[in-house]
Amino acid sequence: MVSYTVMNDKKLALLELLDKCCFDCSLLVDAPIEIEEFLSIRSNKVHSLKSENIDTHKFNNKKFDLILSFSNERRVLDMIGKVYNEDNCEMLIVYRKNLIFSLKKILKLYIAKSSLFSLKNTERQFLDLVIQKYYAFPNINDPEMILTKDGFRSGYFRYWSWKVFHIKTLANLIEMLFVRYLNSAILSQNLIIKINMVKNA
Repeated sequence: MVSYTVMNDKKLALLELLDKCCFDCSLLVDAPIEIEEFLSIRSNKVHSLKSENIDTHKFNNKKFDLILSFSNERRVLDMIGKVYNEDNCEMLIVYRKNLIFSLKKILKLYIAKSSLFSLKNTERQFLDLVIQKYYAFPNINDPEMILTKDGFRSGYFRYWSWKVFHIKTLANLIEMLFVRYLNSAILSQNLIIKINMVKNA
């Protein structure tokens, strides 16, 4: 579970997953401005770009020790595979699962745009590195908590109040059922992959 007191913007909780606090050269892809501003004082150099411009961007053989991408497109992953520092780098890649409920099919849950293929591509591309998976609740922009699959039962807590009861409270109760009691991340819309440049033993 991620906890923080100094950071004012909840988006910055994502950075609590990083092992280091300062970096030499950082690469951000489709990152919110709050994260870019925060890393600008923690990095000697910050390169921020949009995924749609990645094919035209010239890196001039730069190697990055921090890569944070909110895009998991194949061409973005291919680029990342070429510019990370093999000796010293941390990566965070955010996968959006885009879940949809269908009332016509008795609340059948299905994935509108699956990220499973791009996730498999990531795992294959960085096969010899340590990969950790995290789930952000309720979402990546308002992460009251970020949990690993192993920490669901022990780390999950009720982050919403009983005092205000509305339709969202029902969704929160369903989420609590899945996460705390069924140990499932099916309702988390964001999967965060953390990759470290530490070789598997």
